[in-house]
Amino acid sequence: MRLYQKLPSISTVVKGETAVLTCPIGATYDQIVIKHTGVTAAQIKNIRVKANSKLLIEFKSGADLNKFNARYGFSLTAGFLDFHFKRDEMKTLMEQRAFSLGTSNQFKGSDIISSITVEFDIDAAATAPVMKAFAYQSDEAPFGICTKVRQVPLAISAGDNEIDNIIMAPNSRIMAVHVVTAATVDHLKVQRNGADLLDLPTELIAKLNKANGRNAQANWDSVDFVLEGDIKQAISCDGVQDFRLTITAASDTVASTSAYLIVEYVTGLAGL
Repeated sequence: MRLYQKLPSISTVVKGETAVLTCPIGATYDQIVIKHTGVTAAQIKNIRVKANSKLLIEFKSGADLNKFNARYGFSLTAGFLDFHFKRDEMKTLMEQRAFSLGTSNQFKGSDIISSITVEFDIDAAATAPVMKAFAYQSDEAPFGICTKVRQVPLAISAGDNEIDNIIMAPNSRIMAVHVVTAATVDHLKVQRNGADLLDLPTELIAKLNKANGRNAQANWDSVDFVLEGDIKQAISCDGVQDFRLTITAASDTVASTSAYLIVEYVTGLAGL
């Protein structure tokens, strides 16, 4: 059964402070929506979603979260931030719902969930922030698999830039890697234990993304391993001795240009 609920008040909605939304336990969260006025999406910073104080999802700002959602075809409404736990881009309803955050502790042998929180910093430049939170919920379920999102800060220069510090956690799979930078990226290559998984110019990667319903985002180049909506195509982290991404930046790229990765995983609560 689908429920649409107003969530408890967000604490410390004050510019220059850290706000915290504490979600009731027991429901299954398909989506959380935060309505905001007096503060822009870009001024909502260092977003963290946690379960039992364990980090699940992080974004640098609401602007990044909006781009993430737009890439997957979710409609954006000004003044709202959406956390889509249910993954509608998966091909089967079972796979879509598998990612929802189940918080019921009534199922024997499942993870015990004591808290679900959404935390973020409100920029001191905000005017007069006001926020309210809502949830789209479904039938009670245990905590199962979930999306985890991690950031990897980088500095890139012209030519090849090899990145070998992407986290490889047991019982986890990488669904996508997004390269975020103002620099022009010409080519991307992904290797796992020395074998090439992807070795393509970014213009062809963009074509693949578009053909599979992914929307291009400014300053993003995305390697998506589950373009067909099949979770089994995500790259297993088990048994990985070496995993590296080579970013080939254009010849006019200024040395040490700022960049970062947004890495999407599918895993359980204990993983990563």
